[in-house]
Amino acid sequence: MKNEYLVAFVHTPKAAGSTINKQLESIGSGYSHIENYCSRKKEFDLLVNEAKWVSGHLPYDKMQKMLDGYKNEIKYYSSIREPLSHVRSHFNWLIEIFHKGEKFYNNHPDNIKNISEEIRLSNKRKPEEIIKLLRKYNGLFLNYQSKFIKGVSEGDKKEESVMNKYEYICDENDVDIMLQKMGVNGAGKKRINVSNYHFDPSLFDTDEMKEFLRSENYEDYSLYRDVVSYKKSRNKKEDSGMQGRLLGLLKKRWKG
Repeated sequence: MKNEYLVAFVHTPKAAGSTINKQLESIGSGYSHIENYCSRKKEFDLLVNEAKWVSGHLPYDKMQKMLDGYKNEIKYYSSIREPLSHVRSHFNWLIEIFHKGEKFYNNHPDNIKNISEEIRLSNKRKPEEIIKLLRKYNGLFLNYQSKFIKGVSEGDKKEESVMNKYEYICDENDVDIMLQKMGVNGAGKKRINVSNYHFDPSLFDTDEMKEFLRSENYEDYSLYRDVVSYKKSRNKKEDSGMQGRLLGLLKKRWKG
């Protein structure tokens, strides 16, 4: 029996994705890190039609292409994180992968290992030193969430149209709400894959760093604001609709 629809999670790195993947296991069979199947598309097309959910480090448009063999409805979800917090966490992750053991580290591509080594050996005691690295590897750290959620090759990138492509995009404050929408029961469990910092995280709270990120990470700031604003607006409409229905019921009772 085929599923009515497939839950497809666009997994933006360092935005609660590992926690969401773990919770998705409770709704049935699925596949995480489907980017590993990109070179085995025919095999994946057979597997995905029996799955309840999939997840991967793939931008939205590439996720769509990867799922073009699925026969039924697909509902897309993603997560976004406050931009400064996201860059800080992602920068730290490039150090953390080395500390998670030789096997884990060696599973990463050579270019990522080279960047990790450069960051680990760098002077991370001043904001300007970190800014140099963020600027040098801007494709990995800056506007990174937008690349996943919007897609890397879409022409129409208006935030409203982006939101309409997804069933839901959660931020750090409503992960549980999205999990419930995905069909996960008993959400609210502890976050996983949370790392200790390998540098002073307060360096990201300096005026110098904030000014740099507001300027160079502006697409993520814009998208984050729009996602949060869109959900607030939608919640108000839903609340207003609910109040209208309740008033209608009360009026019927009064007339009766």
